Amino acid sequence: MPTTAVPYLMFCAPGVTNQDIGALPDLKDPHSLAHPFIDRQGNAEQSYMIQMIGHAERTTILATEKRLVDDLCAYRAVLCLVGPAPLNTAN
Repeated sequence: MPTTAVPYLMFCAPGVTNQDIGALPDLKDPHSLAHPFIDRQGNAEQSYMIQMIGHAERTTILATEKRLVDDLCAYRAVLCLVGPAPLNTAN
């Protein structure tokens, strides 16, 4: 299993559904995750809104945290980042 960097924002959204926000997330179609969507953890009160971070922001995060990423890779090879993130959203 390769290690990738997939930064995102997560907000508590109790009782909110994908239908409420017009989201149609499909894990088989990464582009469908480019817009906010709801992840339900157990019951409706444990729902979260997920917003993936765009490509430019991801690049900035990885550049800013390069030393940490390099240290993790040196610590254990399985923590080395492999290729681009599976979701490459536009800015």
